[in-house]
Amino acid sequence: MGESSGLAAAIRLNLSYVLHEPSTSQATGALVRQVLANRRRIAAATRRLSMLPDLALLTRVVPRDPHRLWEVQAEPPHTLLTLHLGAWPLLGRVVALHLGQQQPPAALYLLDDEPAGHGLDLSLFRAPARLALPPAALIGRQRSCFATLVFRPGWRTLLLDLTPLAADPFEAREQWVASLASALEAAIRDFCDQWLGMRALWEVPAERALPEFRAEGS
Repeated sequence: MGESSGLAAAIRLNLSYVLHEPSTSQATGALVRQVLANRRRIAAATRRLSMLPDLALLTRVVPRDPHRLWEVQAEPPHTLLTLHLGAWPLLGRVVALHLGQQQPPAALYLLDDEPAGHGLDLSLFRAPARLALPPAALIGRQRSCFATLVFRPGWRTLLLDLTPLAADPFEAREQWVASLASALEAAIRDFCDQWLGMRALWEVPAERALPEFRAEGS
């Protein structure tokens, strides 16, 4: 019960920023319940798809933007950044199948994991969020890509989205951070009912951090 209530609290806090609603609002509560209900559906659907052979799995995947897929195929990334979103356990396998076997598979990192000495404070939904990053040596001067694999209606097919990021997060930091933040916000906003992150990315709920809520006395 404690773990379940802690997960619900983390999801509620996170979604207050996504919805731009107080964490205590009915809209936030309704979405929290939907996310918790989707956990079983996502786990079962991911398990079923994971048992498919490679070619059969590929037929279940629809690229969201074929042009961006071609761009990634032309310059394969060394690192994939993602979230606990949708069918994320299948993401590395699906990307490798689309890129072929000419290069080593990209390393996969979850930005909503617990930071382990490589945290990044990134402005998301107008407030600083704490993200986990791979070691600097693995992303500096390496091609990285933000990627998601989410379920389409019916829980039988998948939508693959790839966003190549700026080549070097140190020499071109502002561009890299801006592209990552934009990709993160779009993915979370579009598929927040499939976001299963177990950690609160912000320190306090939106009503205690965003100035418009404070001005209203929330």
